[in-house]
Amino acid sequence: MALHVFRLLLLCGALLCGGCASTQIPRGALAESDPDAIARLTASQRAHGSAAFGTVRDLNVRYAESWGALGPRLHSAIADRRYRRESDEALDLNTRTTLQLHKGPGGRKFVFRGPDRVTVWYNGQAENREEAKRAAALNADTYKLFLLGPHYFQRGGVTLSSLPPATVEGHKCDRVLAVLQPGFGFAEEDRAVLSIDRASDRLRRVQVTVRGLSKTKNTELDVTFADWASRGGVIWPARYQERARGMLTLATREWRLLDLKVNRGFAPQQPELMGEVLGEAAQRAR
Repeated sequence: MALHVFRLLLLCGALLCGGCASTQIPRGALAESDPDAIARLTASQRAHGSAAFGTVRDLNVRYAESWGALGPRLHSAIADRRYRRESDEALDLNTRTTLQLHKGPGGRKFVFRGPDRVTVWYNGQAENREEAKRAAALNADTYKLFLLGPHYFQRGGVTLSSLPPATVEGHKCDRVLAVLQPGFGFAEEDRAVLSIDRASDRLRRVQVTVRGLSKTKNTELDVTFADWASRGGVIWPARYQERARGMLTLATREWRLLDLKVNRGFAPQQPELMGEVLGEAAQRAR
């Protein structure tokens, strides 16, 4: 009984703190990009080190994550939090390939995400469930967005439009809508709203649709960047605060950058990053 009351109190708190703050991402069609939106995104890319970013071939990253009480339960397939407390990732930006090793109470989860496919292993065993593979592809793609920030939009299939300004954590921000085709994971289209600080041109928040799973078709997430780190002449987000937006806005998780190496070499060349068995699996998957 006491546990039930405690959960009700948590839910009421979420209703009072965040339920009324949700703003949906516009869904109208965009025929072409708005020049003002292009200029605003370009300014943000410069502020984050676009000149140096052009020399980045690969990234090796380590994160630590903590999870909210209610938010992850609404989207358990995406969260998969039993396996996601610490993460090692390697990204090859030229081949658009991502490797992830997640560790948590459930053990190890390894993900290979290539341009056209995804493979998943739990504790060394291949996972063939379609939902798990879709969720893994979606997570790999959105993680890439959150790490690269405004540089992520240096890709094909992006249409931009200006939105009314907003205030994020006390900072006045211009907002840019980006329509992405294809979207994250297996989605044909997704949308992102970038909140760009007027004073510093840094990206303060990104809000995204999550359409890679059918049951989360109308789900939106926002991630606020609370800190930055400079590596290789580029400014990278270093602390991330995520919320799920729907009828309620609920804290999902917070994660922080533990380590980031630029142009060290892609992970299959260094299987110790993934562990001996998982490194061999990554080699076979290429």
